[in-house]
Order: sequence, then structure tokens, then C-alpha cells
Amino acid sequence: MKKMLFIVSTTMMSLILVACSFISEGTIVEKKFTPAHVETSTSVVMSGKVAVPITNTNHVPDTWEIRVEGFNPETERTESRKVKVTKEEYENLNEGDYYVIPE
Repeated sequence: MKKMLFIVSTTMMSLILVACSFISEGTIVEKKFTPAHVETSTSVVMSGKVAVPITNTNHVPDTWEIRVEGFNPETERTESRKVKVTKEEYENLNEGDYYVIPE
């Protein structure tokens, strides 16, 4: 019974994921640059009966993003999608430009 339930739920999830589609082109409606920074998070690990805090530090590099808005014929709605681009692309693109999202 558990195996059958697993198979049915896995099949349904696969169909849902396949049915999802994103826009592949549209108009740039926003540009966003995030400078390099450090993110710190703390987690707790149990060592026997003692809780030991562990601090993780991650360096996040510069990121350049654009938000593209376009019509999705499958959903028949206007949708938007964030896309990471290179620094050179970011500098050459402007809001209002038409952009084709690479596969």
C-alpha cells in the first residue's frame, strides 16, 4: 500500500512539474545589483545533552539580476521572471528593452 501511494504521488508531482512553464522572453521591468557581502547564520547541534552553537559564514559574490515580464500563452497571463546576468549584460541592458532569456 505504501509503495502504491509513493508511486501515485511521485507520478502526480512529475506531471505537475512538467506542466509548469516559464516565460522565455519579455520586457525588462527592473534591474537590481547586489554587492558582494558576507552572510552569517547560526545553527545548534546537540552533542549528547549539550547544545553547541555553530556559526557559518558565507561570502556571497556580486550579483546582477533583471526582472523580465512577458505573456505566457500556456497560462494566458502576464508573468515575470528574475534572471541572473553577467556584469557586461547588466551594463548594456536598460529597463524597457526586450530580452530573450537563454535556455
